[in-house]
Amino acid sequence: MKSGVASRTVKWIGVTVLISLFYGLFVSGDSAHVAVSNLSFMGAIIFMIIGCFRITQAFRFYDLLSFGVKKLWEIINTLHYQKSDSKVGEYYQYYSSQTYDKPIAEFIAAGGILLLFSFVTGVMI
Repeated sequence: MKSGVASRTVKWIGVTVLISLFYGLFVSGDSAHVAVSNLSFMGAIIFMIIGCFRITQAFRFYDLLSFGVKKLWEIINTLHYQKSDSKVGEYYQYYSSQTYDKPIAEFIAAGGILLLFSFVTGVMI
């Protein structure tokens, strides 16, 4: 892992654990480790969902849908649509112009570590 990814992952985990500790100690009626376990699990699921959506974006699953919506919007809003006057262009041009460089590994790593943390704190019950 790159050092930037590792530091961002540690930051996300730290923030989630601090929020769950605050909630567990001051807000929740349950014991602190139950609240920490529950909130860590919820944080892990959120990070995993974000990571999975970013993986599907990186694999370009949404490109055809996004192109189709843009093309349909252009056709509907143009009075006399001509294919040669299209601003959106063809699909292969759209596909080659799209790049995805959003971080993926930090969300998956944070979700995995928080999930493990949740299971460990859940066993302490």
